[in-house]
Amino acid sequence: MRSSTLGLSCLGAACLVLLAPSIAAATESTLDDFESAASPAPWVFSNGAEFPGATGSLTSGPGAVGRGAALAYDFTQGGQYVAMTLTLPVPITATALGFSAKMSGVHAVLRVVDTTGQTLQYEVARPLESAGPDAWFADVVDLSAPSGQWGGAGDGVVHQPITAVSLLAGNALQSGLKGVAGFDTVVAWDQLPATLDPYGPPLPAPAGSGDLASRLAVNVHFTSDDAALDIIQAAGFSRVRMDLGWGGVEQQKGVYDLSAFDGLVGSLAARGLKLHLILDYFNTLYPAPSDPGYAASTVPAFAAVAKATAAHFAGKGITYEVWNEENGGFWPPAANAAQYAELCSAAIAAVHAGDASALVTTGGLAGFDPVFLEAMLDAGAGAGADAVGVHPYRQGGGESASDDLAFMRATLAGAYATPPPVWDTEWGYSSQWYGDAGGHDPGARAIQAQRVSRELLSAWALGFPLEVYYDIRDDGTDPTNAEHNFGLVQNDYSDKPAIVAVRTLTRAAAGRSFTGFLPVGFTSMHAELLVGASDRVVALWSDAPGSVTPVAVPASGTAIDMLGAPVPLTSQGGVTTVTVSEVAGPVFLTFPNLPMGNDAGAGDAGDGGAGDGGPEGSVDGGGGGSAGTSGGGTGASHSASGCGCQTMDGAVATSGFAAILALLGASARRRSRRWRAR
Repeated sequence: MRSSTLGLSCLGAACLVLLAPSIAAATESTLDDFESAASPAPWVFSNGAEFPGATGSLTSGPGAVGRGAALAYDFTQGGQYVAMTLTLPVPITATALGFSAKMSGVHAVLRVVDTTGQTLQYEVARPLESAGPDAWFADVVDLSAPSGQWGGAGDGVVHQPITAVSLLAGNALQSGLKGVAGFDTVVAWDQLPATLDPYGPPLPAPAGSGDLASRLAVNVHFTSDDAALDIIQAAGFSRVRMDLGWGGVEQQKGVYDLSAFDGLVGSLAARGLKLHLILDYFNTLYPAPSDPGYAASTVPAFAAVAKATAAHFAGKGITYEVWNEENGGFWPPAANAAQYAELCSAAIAAVHAGDASALVTTGGLAGFDPVFLEAMLDAGAGAGADAVGVHPYRQGGGESASDDLAFMRATLAGAYATPPPVWDTEWGYSSQWYGDAGGHDPGARAIQAQRVSRELLSAWALGFPLEVYYDIRDDGTDPTNAEHNFGLVQNDYSDKPAIVAVRTLTRAAAGRSFTGFLPVGFTSMHAELLVGASDRVVALWSDAPGSVTPVAVPASGTAIDMLGAPVPLTSQGGVTTVTVSEVAGPVFLTFPNLPMGNDAGAGDAGDGGAGDGGPEGSVDGGGGGSAGTSGGGTGASHSASGCGCQTMDGAVATSGFAAILALLGASARRRSRRWRAR
């Protein structure tokens, strides 16, 4: 073991002044860096025998820096996970554990055994700042918040000291996966105070992601509703998503009535909004997919209406999506990748023939569905697509989409020489999901608002060029019907907390550019830095269920909650803190900019990162711009370069967990001793 004392209260000279005197230091212990000739011993491999079928091995392999541990897994015959376990010869006291990892298609899981023999398990999500599939990433886990426990005391509380540590690769995102998970630099801390330095160097945001408004959209179910459109405009959205409904616009073969959409496009334009149009649903004038005439008649007819629509609206900035949840319940009689691919590829080509400048995505998949995605891409569905769509629905926080998205991007990288970006074309939360009192319960609506705020922040952090919330208005008034409770506003157009949360976020983002991620301590704590001309906002929140965390901040800041209400900063012993509650949702802190030269983040304002593949931007071309402005990005094109997170992930890959430790203040002096006998 190697140990050192880390002063985690500060990240730069300016912060030393603002936060002095410093908070208590933490002692870091490196449990293994895997550089020994005997590595990965004394770690021991296991195959999760309680879930028979998994096989694998544990060997030395490339690490984030130098050598690491290569945990191979093979789930082709079943099983849930493989693991590597270190029994500590001398138990340690630790409240946090960190490690570097590299994997795609499986989740990392941490287990510790305490002095009572209790095993505590922690489901570990890939950090938002590491959404690229080929990058090493670092996780710092709060041991006070396990996702499960068994044996020993069985109470979910770590009874110090810790006697063993396990790292797992499992919960595969696709059945039958086979691969290798890399691990490196396992570190423990006796304590890890949460500290935010808004002036420290951030990990860069995904390329081209500086602006929020240009990528923010909302789903609607109308072609005429001025009251709803006024709400949408005031909330800071830039685009609405609506179904074309083929059968409604072509009621006589070859005759297209787009007048209702003319009205919608005009109403949107009057408010500075644009349309994302879903080309969808079959027309009874033509054979169904299961009928013999589908390929010869239906597919070219659908392509014809797609071309006519694109030509009709050319120059209006409309983006297109071919179908809705083709892998779900919207493809009769059942999902069929080959049938969809035939129609999709024809429609994409037709849209581009009608409007060469139009951007078109494949239909948003119902959830991350790697099996259907591979099948439709193999059948040619993505030919010519400017993007690939997904609907990342979940009932928990949006941060958990990071592993799913990384795996999807890996799939696209294997299917394309230059993979297109992934668009989030629908994602929402129903207040009916939360609690037994129904979707109209104030508590349920408060949780919905928290999930909405975290969704939009997470989607921005993950680099989606388009993020569509579903939907603007409750579809009905039944509190027990989930479909009636997705709206940001009630069915009578009155506010729900969710729309207030959207307004709070968009006001915080207006005139400021997302420049990167600030370290706070645990990777369950997220801090997105938005830099403006004279100040900066940090969106700060936790995804650890039920957590309440005091975070040390400069005394010069002010704070509001996700609904815009003031949040008090408290001071004790010369240290100023803000309390971040997972249940209460994101906190937005505002700090004045420092004079140039004292501000590590100022020079990056507005670039939103830069990458080898070029900025992905948003669907409207919004990228970085200068501080205090929006725009400036190149936007997507038919030759879009793919994942906009490559540089961000490349930076982490260069230095692995060491980069995170450096940001946490790991430049302090070290003492060294080893666990292994010499």
